[in-house]
Amino acid sequence: MFFLFIVAMGYKLYRPNLHVGQMRIALCLLLLYAGVCFAKQTCFMFRSYCKFIQLLQFIFRCFLVVGIVALLNALISSVQTVIRSELWRSDLAYSYALLKAHKDLRSSFYLFLMIPIGVYLFYLSLLDWTEEWFVGLVNYDIVEPALLSYMFFHFRPAPHFIHVNGIFGPNI
Repeated sequence: MFFLFIVAMGYKLYRPNLHVGQMRIALCLLLLYAGVCFAKQTCFMFRSYCKFIQLLQFIFRCFLVVGIVALLNALISSVQTVIRSELWRSDLAYSYALLKAHKDLRSSFYLFLMIPIGVYLFYLSLLDWTEEWFVGLVNYDIVEPALLSYMFFHFRPAPHFIHVNGIFGPNI
């Protein structure tokens, strides 16, 4: 999730550095999410709080997902605006490649959200409660690694995945 959040902010792709405020937000979110995940892993010691911790993790994950979707959509629309307003230059080819990669990331992120829901609905409607392992197998062992591999492939080190100088100007 943290990787997706940082990429959605445009770090190292459109911005050489994040501002101090953006870095603080990213670091706080990482530490909060890590704390909630740690609390969930040690939940067996505090059984009366397990449901609360699971609910807290679910709520926090939902906020992160909404934030990532909003950041991706804002980044894509701002890049499209900049590209449309510019005359054709040879260095805009990098911007087009990054725009396509961000659109692919957004599509795969939507799949990352929707496939586990579909698998869970399939489990609820057609499978017995004893096949709960099926949900974990499909979601965590097949779907999640496949989609993360797809995302990492699109943002692998390559010549066009470098900071695009001046696409947003010096203030962003």
